[in-house]
Amino acid sequence: GKLLEAPSIGALTAELTVRGQGFDPKKMELFANGRIHSVGYNGYTYQKIYLDGTLRHETFNGIIDAKDPNLTMKFSGLADLSGRNNKFDFEADIAKADLHTLRFIKNDSLSQFHGKVVIDISGNKLDDIVGKVSFKNTRYINSAGDFTFNDFEVVSTLENGIKEISINSPDIISGNIKGKFKLAEIKKIMQNAVGS
Repeated sequence: GKLLEAPSIGALTAELTVRGQGFDPKKMELFANGRIHSVGYNGYTYQKIYLDGTLRHETFNGIIDAKDPNLTMKFSGLADLSGRNNKFDFEADIAKADLHTLRFIKNDSLSQFHGKVVIDISGNKLDDIVGKVSFKNTRYINSAGDFTFNDFEVVSTLENGIKEISINSPDIISGNIKGKFKLAEIKKIMQNAVGS
């Protein structure tokens, strides 16, 4: 974590072939291929990760194949954190993700996800993200129930200060919302609309 100036990243044990130059994350150019035996992130120690990719000027492009007891996933694509707008363009086939154990969901001790996720978005904050997120053959289990859906797509656009979010899922809901709003306000609006 210290090398990349990322305090959420912990100790790393790995067998990697690494070539590159630089220590400044904004200018660093690295190619890495091999196995990560363990790496700490967000208070959890991930295990058994295969990595093949490049990190160039705060942009990762490559493949990650995780066989951790709490995360079985194949990731392919890029995450670009180098510019004014972050860009994410990747596919992730997730056979298992225990989001509570991985410390992404804290308020529910049962939080499991699996499915295919395709993301093509850009933006730095939730309210300025534009692009498309698709979920295929997805299942999410939490303490409230077991939720399965075949197709779920969210498209977000922002033009002249007007945000539009379209949701299309024959299994769950379809519709859109358009106007000047912040996403944090939607929860309050929905609660007020249904009277809870």
